[in-house]
Amino acid sequence: MEYGEYTMRVLHLCLIGCFALGFVTSNLSAAETKSNQSNSAEMAKSVKNNVSHASSIKSNMAKSNATKVNINNANAQQLQKLFGVGEAKAQSIINYRNKNGKFKNINQLKAVKGIGDKLLAENADRIAL
Repeated sequence: MEYGEYTMRVLHLCLIGCFALGFVTSNLSAAETKSNQSNSAEMAKSVKNNVSHASSIKSNMAKSNATKVNINNANAQQLQKLFGVGEAKAQSIINYRNKNGKFKNINQLKAVKGIGDKLLAENADRIAL
């Protein structure tokens, strides 16, 4: 084989290799782009779900605070919104509060006649100080 013919074959093989490398690289790039788009879509969906969940939690907290009864400020009608508290118990709570000052903790309610552990347990998430 002559030197010129050998050089031509080497050049020919190099060109084929370059084309093959370009083809493989472009296919990898396309696959990578597709993968990145898929990941971006998944991330956007995840962020949207997290925002929705946070809004739901915030809404539930607002509803929860709206239904709580502040035993240090509530009148008899508001106190009657608690489970097991009627007119008499509501008035007893107000009388105790007027005599002893504001409640420092929820367990202090047990000092009011007619209020025990069961009533406190039923209303624990509905009472605010």
